[in-house]
Amino acid sequence: MPSPLRRLAVLIVPLALLAGGLVAAPATATGARAPAVPNLNWTPCDDGFECATATVPLDYARPRGPSISIALLRLPAADPAHRIGSLFVNPGGPGGSGTESVRARARTRYSDQVRARFDIVGFDPRFVGASRPLATCASDEEFLALYGDLPVFPITAAEERATHRANARYDALCARRSPFLAYASTANVARDLDLLRQAVGDRKLNYVGYSYGSVLGQTYAALFPNKVRSLTIDGVLDAREWSTGSPGESRRVPFTVRIGSAPGASATFQQFTGLCEKAGPDGCAFAAGGQVAAKFDRLAQRLKVEPFALPDGSSITYSVLVGTLLGVLYQPAQWQPFAEELQAVYSAVFPTAARAEATDAARAAGTELLSRARSAPRWTTTSAADAEPPIDSGAALFAAVTCSDSVNPRTERAWAAAGAREDRRAPYFGRAWTWAGENCASWSLPGIGRYLGPYDRATSSPVLVIGNVYDPATPYSGARAAAAAIPGARLLTVNGYGHTSLAAPSTCARAAFDNYLINGRTPPRGTVCAQDVAPFTP
Repeated sequence: MPSPLRRLAVLIVPLALLAGGLVAAPATATGARAPAVPNLNWTPCDDGFECATATVPLDYARPRGPSISIALLRLPAADPAHRIGSLFVNPGGPGGSGTESVRARARTRYSDQVRARFDIVGFDPRFVGASRPLATCASDEEFLALYGDLPVFPITAAEERATHRANARYDALCARRSPFLAYASTANVARDLDLLRQAVGDRKLNYVGYSYGSVLGQTYAALFPNKVRSLTIDGVLDAREWSTGSPGESRRVPFTVRIGSAPGASATFQQFTGLCEKAGPDGCAFAAGGQVAAKFDRLAQRLKVEPFALPDGSSITYSVLVGTLLGVLYQPAQWQPFAEELQAVYSAVFPTAARAEATDAARAAGTELLSRARSAPRWTTTSAADAEPPIDSGAALFAAVTCSDSVNPRTERAWAAAGAREDRRAPYFGRAWTWAGENCASWSLPGIGRYLGPYDRATSSPVLVIGNVYDPATPYSGARAAAAAIPGARLLTVNGYGHTSLAAPSTCARAAFDNYLINGRTPPRGTVCAQDVAPFTP
């Protein structure tokens, strides 16, 4: 279980330089400037997995300068005689650990056929997980002093000012203590990935990237279009909107608005309320009395002015409720138990004579709801709650990557105005998503080596783009945009709910992915796959 400090860090943030972490490479007499291909020494590391460490340049403009290390883990192909190559996996984030994702899920996430023909390879992107140096800017005490009393996201002008001040102070710590974070951009991770491809001996890349991993996939396709054998992006962010948006847009519209996550969450929430109401109280506890959307709004508005107190001194506030809901929308399997918790809290907040005895149950449900809030993800398919200390590592990496990759307004006033506009367009979720990236208003490290587009280069093999119709973080519009931008790309639509197709298991989508990966065949144009089991299904 994650510690209370770590869970608090994950709750309040959407998602120190180690001595000796940067190692100078020896000078070469030849004057060659191409980066050296890492030499991987694979060693057993429990349960059939193998581990290795790659040395790559910190700065690709100085490939023989300081270097950093990248941690890798692989599950070797079960049928070596018919092995096709390595499948590199990025679980999302920014900041998701590829090594931990592959260790935990490779045997269940990928079919027997895929695991027979491919080494499944996870890598921790630069400054993540077991890679070194590790992204961090503050001690646990400093981090909690900055953010411990702040809401999940601000809803008042005073909270907005306080959040901006905390972000600015934290960003200043990063600039002073961890200047290597200037090299955290997705483009540099893509360059690392191409070196890793060469290190495992593959002529061309096989890759699957989920959520933020879709930005890495689009960036790799733009930088190395002739090195693609198979490239799947699942739960897709529009890379152009992530980077710059349309001409002039970035001066007033933050990237967290441009990518459309709030409207995606709003559309998914409408499905939640509609399916809950259709299931009725027997299938969805929060449907008791009907009018699910109106009930939720009544609860949300009450919590704005009167938080629901829990025995341990914590409270369910409006921002906690919305932040929890957003995290739950990622995983339809959680919709039913969350509805039970909502109903228990609702009954306590609006008691009747018949419901007065439900207070204890409501407090237990509220405690569980708060626990969900503390582990709610952002763009990652793997919660950062189980990451190793220091607790700010995910926050540092998230800010470093997103602020390197994107062009944004530079004033708190612009972010506040954008959040207010977005909340009108997508109630509940507008401010929550907008403020997830507000560090970029004051981030000062320069984003060395970043790439801002275009993302429309023809690749040596077609790209497979997978998008859920109702995704609360990476909206279906992102999948459509990427499929339209990349020549020859093929869009596979999953008529399902949740964040990435992994949250909406579909036998049809899995078969299409396997056929593409193994045989290089994209699904027919216009293919739509159904989710195997709908939410609130008994």
